[in-house]
Amino acid sequence: MFEPRLPHAFGQYELLEELARGGMGVVYLAHDAEARCDVALKVLDCPAHVPVRVVKREIALSSAVGGHANLASLLDVFAASRRELVIVWEKIEGPDLLELLNETGSALPEGRAAFLAAQLLRAVAFLHTSGFAHR
Repeated sequence: MFEPRLPHAFGQYELLEELARGGMGVVYLAHDAEARCDVALKVLDCPAHVPVRVVKREIALSSAVGGHANLASLLDVFAASRRELVIVWEKIEGPDLLELLNETGSALPEGRAAFLAAQLLRAVAFLHTSGFAHR
């Protein structure tokens, strides 16, 4: 399993807690001392686990679609080491969909489900009109 070697604080970003872990790396909640706000740091293990083309595609897409109300904004990208690339995202408040489904036994109330589906559809429609397809 990939274990990033970022220190507790990296430059302006102070790591607060691990938020998620996946095949491409680890996402942390961090505090940006310069901007005085919380952000999400996605730490990728580039040479070993993530092909460079995948990283370049994610950064290019994120840069191209910034500013939409239903998409997190890319804030920064930097190399933490020769092996680790860090992508800094706007921190979105609130639970993720899996948390909501777990809390409700996989049965969201109809109004809540419609509200969330509308947000998702607006984001996907924006991506498609921008020339991108979400998989």
